[in-house]
Amino acid sequence: MFVSDRSLNNKNRCLALAPAKINLCLEVLGKRADGYHEISTLMGTINLYDVLEFEKLESPEIEVVCNRPELSSGKDNLVYRAALKLQEKLKEKDVKVPGVKIYLQKNIPWGAGLGGGSSDAATTLACLNQLWSIDLDKRSLMQIGSELGSDIPFFFEGPLAWCTGRGEKVETFSIKESLTYAPLYLVLITINEHLSTKMVYEQLHTMENSAEKKENQSGKESKSIDRKLGKVDNSQNQKSERIERMINALETNRYEHIIENLHNDLQLAAMELCPTIKKWMNCLKEIQAKGVLMTGSGSSIYTLCKDYLEAQRIVFALQALPKNQKQDVEFLILQLSDPFATEIKECNCGYLRS
Repeated sequence: MFVSDRSLNNKNRCLALAPAKINLCLEVLGKRADGYHEISTLMGTINLYDVLEFEKLESPEIEVVCNRPELSSGKDNLVYRAALKLQEKLKEKDVKVPGVKIYLQKNIPWGAGLGGGSSDAATTLACLNQLWSIDLDKRSLMQIGSELGSDIPFFFEGPLAWCTGRGEKVETFSIKESLTYAPLYLVLITINEHLSTKMVYEQLHTMENSAEKKENQSGKESKSIDRKLGKVDNSQNQKSERIERMINALETNRYEHIIENLHNDLQLAAMELCPTIKKWMNCLKEIQAKGVLMTGSGSSIYTLCKDYLEAQRIVFALQALPKNQKQDVEFLILQLSDPFATEIKECNCGYLRS
């Protein structure tokens, strides 16, 4: 997340950008006894941002004002819940509990696998920790975040990290800085259909069970994910060969090896629920796009590009499609966040409140 320098000296206001993320590799290891799924995933932030402005209030009221009226601004909003969690921490200290008015400019599509809600919640925790002078360390904020959502701790670390458990265990790694480092561009396709993570996992199990029945009928050993129910143990945080290869490719900035190891275990299940995903993935392949993958549990997909010119070529090809074929999508040229950047050079977040 990025906090505006011009706001840091103001004790009553704070302005920040909350980045979206993509999954470069997502493996579902099985379903745990607590009902959650054990995953192993590599994630990276991209330069698409929601904008949040925080205004400290003397009364303990929490108010969220969003530019998208179709989104809830009440107690089921992650931003609201994050603020409420920090108020509870203040009450434990037996001090006066302030309030906040939060202006949320929502630019990251929701229900799209881009982690926008989780990023907003992480940004809220970080900014209110500062604005309300709570002085919790990063680990404490990450722990609070993990109670609200599995992806939230990642946004305190980034821009690249390996996440395990429900996604709340975060291990960072770094790209080797060299004269040959070139930022990775991507073309993001956001589909105007929202997918529920819960539904995608349920579909995954339905497909696994169906495969298990066919294997049993043929006498083959079943490898269904449901056979791991309640028996998943990745406490040693072991990386698969694919994860190891991807980390190595990212650390050494080798584009061809990166696209070879892109993977998402949830992709087929999401395509069953949302055929539009399959349609656009096929479309990207038809125009010879490389490194095509769905992010998270969908519905957004992307193609990783070697450089900006390749990203432009893909967008031009997509824009040349008949108008009636692209009414359900938007295209954006973006970048994986530069691991060596000290400031934002390009910001896809529309306007900032004045």
